Amino acid sequence: MKCNNCGCDNPDDAKYCRVCGNVLQLESFFEKLSELGFMPTTMITLKGSLGATLLLYLLELLFVIGCLMVIGGIIAFLDQPVLSGNACSAFVALGGFVCSFVIAYVSFKYKLFDKSFPNRYVKSELLKEADYIQLDFVNDDDYTFIVKNKKFGVYSVRRYEIQLPAIYDWLSWKIEGQILNVQQNGRQYIMDIYGNELK
Repeated sequence: MKCNNCGCDNPDDAKYCRVCGNVLQLESFFEKLSELGFMPTTMITLKGSLGATLLLYLLELLFVIGCLMVIGGIIAFLDQPVLSGNACSAFVALGGFVCSFVIAYVSFKYKLFDKSFPNRYVKSELLKEADYIQLDFVNDDDYTFIVKNKKFGVYSVRRYEIQLPAIYDWLSWKIEGQILNVQQNGRQYIMDIYGNELK
């Protein structure tokens, strides 16, 4: 069997290349990805969160109100000659600015755009990181496996981000969502979901 990584000839029953350690028998596995529950990432449709969408719309409305307060406060400040009116207008403008800033911060910090419209914001990033994704991605699992360039990784479904990059020859769950069986460069070991090797 010829290694697709370095081109070295190996015995037909070899699991790993004797020169570079590449896994030799994954070729047949990748031909059967669909049988193992994977599909191309180009074909998936991500579910948006209704709660996040409603919260995002509410925050957008409050953001617009805050911006209007800023504009109104500045206009009133510039328009009123009375000192007390200026202080009140400045307070309204500052309050609107702070309100708008906090709302924008919350929206980006908690990835409300990603959670509300994942096919627009998340899928393009996922396409860069994965060629295939496990079909049970449509479930509400925390994690699912991805494949990129014939290497495995883990995708966090809840956070819409790569948990472990696709650099492993093989991954499987030892304890679902917590501990992984790993095969990499001819080595087998276990690691946690954060990439820390366990003994």
